[in-house]
Amino acid sequence: MTSQSSARDIKENLHNMVGFQLPVLNWFKRATSRLTIGNKIKLGYALALGIAVLGSGFGIVIGEYYHEHALEQEEDAREEMYFFSSLETSILRVEIQEQILTDLGNQPSQWQKEYEIFVRHIEDVRRGWNEFKESEGHTKDNPGMEKPGEIEKSRYIIQKYQVFLENYLNEIAGIFKDLKNSNRTPQELESIQKRLLQLNNKEQFLELDSLADQISELTAFSSAEYEEAEEKGWMAEKLRLATIFTSILLSATIAIVLSLYTSKVIAQPIQEIAAMAEEIGKSGNFHLQVPVTTKDEVGVLATAFNTLIQRIATRNQELLQKNQQLVETHKQLNQNIQNLKETQAQLIQTEKMSSLGQMLAGIAHEINNPVNFISNNLDYVNRYIKDMIELVHIYQEEYPNSTTAIQDKKEEIEFDFLIEDLPKILDSMKMGSERIRQIVQSLKNFSRRDKNEIKSVNIHEGIDSTLLILNHQLKHGIEVVKHYGELPLIECYPAQLNQVFMNIIQNAIDALNSESDLPNKQITIATEIGGFNQIRVRIEDNASGIPPEIQYKIFDPFFTTKDVGKGTGLGLSISYQIIKHHQGKIELKSDLGQGTEFAIALPIKQRMANS
Repeated sequence: MTSQSSARDIKENLHNMVGFQLPVLNWFKRATSRLTIGNKIKLGYALALGIAVLGSGFGIVIGEYYHEHALEQEEDAREEMYFFSSLETSILRVEIQEQILTDLGNQPSQWQKEYEIFVRHIEDVRRGWNEFKESEGHTKDNPGMEKPGEIEKSRYIIQKYQVFLENYLNEIAGIFKDLKNSNRTPQELESIQKRLLQLNNKEQFLELDSLADQISELTAFSSAEYEEAEEKGWMAEKLRLATIFTSILLSATIAIVLSLYTSKVIAQPIQEIAAMAEEIGKSGNFHLQVPVTTKDEVGVLATAFNTLIQRIATRNQELLQKNQQLVETHKQLNQNIQNLKETQAQLIQTEKMSSLGQMLAGIAHEINNPVNFISNNLDYVNRYIKDMIELVHIYQEEYPNSTTAIQDKKEEIEFDFLIEDLPKILDSMKMGSERIRQIVQSLKNFSRRDKNEIKSVNIHEGIDSTLLILNHQLKHGIEVVKHYGELPLIECYPAQLNQVFMNIIQNAIDALNSESDLPNKQITIATEIGGFNQIRVRIEDNASGIPPEIQYKIFDPFFTTKDVGKGTGLGLSISYQIIKHHQGKIELKSDLGQGTEFAIALPIKQRMANS
């Protein structure tokens, strides 16, 4: 705001100077009265260019100074955020690990492993807290960079929690000070467990949670510092541009004033030069030259003018080149920003899918072991029961006249129905175990960890695994119609494609669930050969569709139409990048009231697509 008002003041002052009656202009006349015409013109241009150069240099120096200051503040804020997040995470891990140790008292080997993890977390908390105290929450060295209230908040945390945390750490150290090796007896572990239970109370957890929350608030302070530093960086850039603009404006204004002054004091021959200058100004043709017919001051002036025109032509060409460079730099900057957003979105989504994959893989492993045990023994059970039934039949044939007690017992247990129903129950159990096997296999397929390796896979298995994961959402009135074509194995990154199918089908489910009055909710999935070295996958829903005015933004990072808390806006952006990474294409087709379709084209062989 200050630079803009200064520019307006300069404009007004220079406008008043055009009347040639200001003291400054009179002084200029007296100072240059003994100079030749050529020297006067040179002096005028030197003055104008000098102001432009000095003003631009001053603007660059000032802007660079404030920009460096902003970068220092950004780095300080970034270090604070990392430190606070690490300390908060260590505190929360200590709470979790303490609970785990409390629950593992009767498992010495597992207890020892968890104890070593617990010791590492305790050391992390101790180191982090000592650093926090010594640096007063990273505010001691650079108090001028901190937000209002941050220093007070750090000192408040130290004052409030220092005694509690040190006592807690000392108590923990006291409990484990005699634990020198991993060969602990159950009685010793039980004693340690009891002491942990005494320490592990609600007040302690509330105090630790409160400390973590307070540190989280310091993270918010650091985040605000970072945003403020970014804003200062932009303001420094604006100040630099404003200073350069003002100096150039002042230089141009002085040049105009000097040209008016020259036109008044120089005779008719100079008017020809002025006319030529006007012609050059109108046409932009810097190849025009003023004829030099004399050797006096007018001739010298004409020669200087011609030289000046040549220099202006050179400068104009340089400016055009610089402008083109600036345009290209601006485009590159926008592309870098877009790439940064996409990379950030991909990192977030990749981390989320990695966690999901690990969880599913663990669940599949844990389920698979007991299911294998049940399934492998069902055949033996079936054979044993058949043998027993056959033995009973032999008994009945050999001893048809059973006692009254046996007859009463047979009627009580409905023996004939039992003999008839027992094989059916075994068959049902076998079908159930087989179904669980299929579910486990689908979980394994979905949670593939070969994200960085190209595999030849059946794409239908990935789609079916995704549908199985989302099956609990599909049970609420949504019908899935599959039209699978005869497809060959395709070369791809299976886990990444599963992520694409998950994102698109989940969006379709959300769209259908948002329309409670829609009858016959349906998702259609079709696959087919799409041409040479290409397959197509179409996923379509019969919801209300996507408005045309937002369809072009549907693949942008962080764009979402869902309510707050129900979507991150990363799914389709990540899906677009994954399909692009596979040398494929993904297209959206949606009409209001007609539903939405995503059409995916993928190469069958990646090597052929790259060539």
